[in-house]
Amino acid sequence: MDKPQTTLPQRYGSAAKWLHWIMAALILAQIPAGVALNRVAPGPTQNRLYGLHEEFGFLLLLLAILRLTVRWRQGAPAPSASLTAFERHASIWTHRALYFLIVAMPILGWLAISAYGARIDFFGIGSLPSLLPKNEPLSKVLFTLHTIGGFAMAALLLLHIGATFYHVLIRHDDVLARILPQKRQA
Repeated sequence: MDKPQTTLPQRYGSAAKWLHWIMAALILAQIPAGVALNRVAPGPTQNRLYGLHEEFGFLLLLLAILRLTVRWRQGAPAPSASLTAFERHASIWTHRALYFLIVAMPILGWLAISAYGARIDFFGIGSLPSLLPKNEPLSKVLFTLHTIGGFAMAALLLLHIGATFYHVLIRHDDVLARILPQKRQA
């Protein structure tokens, strides 16, 4: 395997940008879906919604692994020069926490489902293996941690999106432009 890039790139690569936006859309759908799941009456509709939440959660785990691989291989640009020292530290730690949760949330969900005694069917391709033996008390703890992680993710995303709006609308700097896919030039 090639060594990762040792100097920081000047901009995010196309793969990093597209993975960012695809994952953002999926995560922004997963959070309210996760909250709504318990508000739907038990039955086939709720079961299907749980199934979709689980399938897209596993898809997010796969995309997170791909995204981390791309980041490891290509690197990421240094924080924007327009950031204050506080903003730079807040940005770095918010991104680290988001990356952690992007990986931890699907794994926690998978562990909780396994401990509950169920399996995740991945879009009709096949079922994922159980990661733990059936243990309903443990599944309750894991589901609780998954829920707490979901609220933490939502809070961090509000901070992340709010900071983006601040930079676009107030500071008028390049922070958002760094992650936007570029238009193809003729």
